[in-house]
Parts: sequence; structure tokens; C-alpha cells
Amino acid sequence: MIYGRKTMEDLCDLAMEKDLHIINDEIYERITFDGCDYRNPLCYAPEAKEHILNINGVSKTYSMTGWRIGYALGSRELIKKNHRPSGAPDLRGLFCGTVGCSGSNSGFKKRSG
Repeated sequence: MIYGRKTMEDLCDLAMEKDLHIINDEIYERITFDGCDYRNPLCYAPEAKEHILNINGVSKTYSMTGWRIGYALGSRELIKKNHRPSGAPDLRGLFCGTVGCSGSNSGFKKRSG
């Protein structure tokens, strides 16, 4: 589900007011339907950056299912609190993930519902 601007602003305000953390799963950020555009919560509330942990990976966007290569973006404090190493991928997986993330998105087809 992609939340609208008002909902995201309200969630970010609540997180800042109550000192909560938002874990924002962006694994499907580029796979959207019906003309919906995904926006990171920080687009609406940049002042909430200390409360938002973005998680993502390469498996869905770059058709690398099974490779299990993910990453997290957030403040140093949030990363430390949520760091749970689960092993290291082999070099092929790291290389393919790096190539996928650094390439253009020109190969993506626009999807409709």
C-alpha cells in the first residue's frame, strides 16, 4: 500500500512527538500500479530523518530473487539499534547487486493494474 502525503506527514509527526521509529520497507518502491507513485516519507517530512529507517534490497527490483541482499539507510543510532547480521553473501551476489543498483532504470516497463 502506498500512503498519501497527509498520512505520511501525520505518521512522521507522531514518530517525532512520541520518539518512535518508523521502519519503512521500500522493497517494492519501483513496482507500482494504477498510476501510483511511491515517495519516501522524508520527501514529506525531512525533519523526521532521525526517526526513519529505510530498508530495501535488490531481489525484487532487479529480479534477483533468492540472492537475499538487503540494506538499511538511516541515522547511525537507528542502524546500531537494528543491526542484525545474518551472514555474508558470496561475491557474485554482491557484484550483481552493485551492478543492479548503479545502473539506469531505463529497462523497467511501466506497469498498469
